Amino acid sequence: MTVEKFNACLDRISEDREAMAVLYSEYYDRVYATALYYMRNGDFAHDVASEVFMRLVQYRKTEQIR
Repeated sequence: MTVEKFNACLDRISEDREAMAVLYSEYYDRVYATALYYMRNGDFAHDVASEVFMRLVQYRKTEQIR
């Protein structure tokens, strides 16, 4: 995914479920794998990965990701 497409999804994320679905399907496995590497617990890693996406919606309201 290009930076432009990523930021376009972020621009629509709070009103458009499809934008969240695109980001989730593109990045969830990587976020989960990273959390699992550090946490060494699948349940905790899932919680962390889910929290990342919930916070992404809030973060986008104030910041642009490059």
